[in-house]
Amino acid sequence: MNPIKQAVRASVYRQAALARLAEAEYLKQAHPSGAIYLGGYVVECMLKWAICQRKGTIYLEDLPDQHLAERLTGARGHDLDFLLRVSGLRPLLESDDKLYIAFNQVSIWSVHLRYNPKAGDAQSAYLFLNSVHELRDWLESVC
Repeated sequence: MNPIKQAVRASVYRQAALARLAEAEYLKQAHPSGAIYLGGYVVECMLKWAICQRKGTIYLEDLPDQHLAERLTGARGHDLDFLLRVSGLRPLLESDDKLYIAFNQVSIWSVHLRYNPKAGDAQSAYLFLNSVHELRDWLESVC
């Protein structure tokens, strides 16, 4: 484990996801871009939690494959497609049309949205957060 980087417990990823989702809901009307940005982090955190749950680890850094652990906790750790693949849940998600559509909508998210003050309007935020809720609920149910 990198002594400079603070390791995050799986349970903290889940708690952070719930907090970011509440904040995103609060922002969706007045600040839809902020809501969309936070909504993407919700899915990122839930997927990191799911990876830990499915791999039986408390920390991503504890994964046996240290190269993978470094990728998950580095810049690549924001890539929702990558996180879904590592979780092993992609086939299950793809077998459900509604979830597949929800993930495709959310997976366009990236941390670069933080630089875009006009990432979407209130309607876009509403639709995006609906997909976030679906994915969060699904991840809770399968993990």
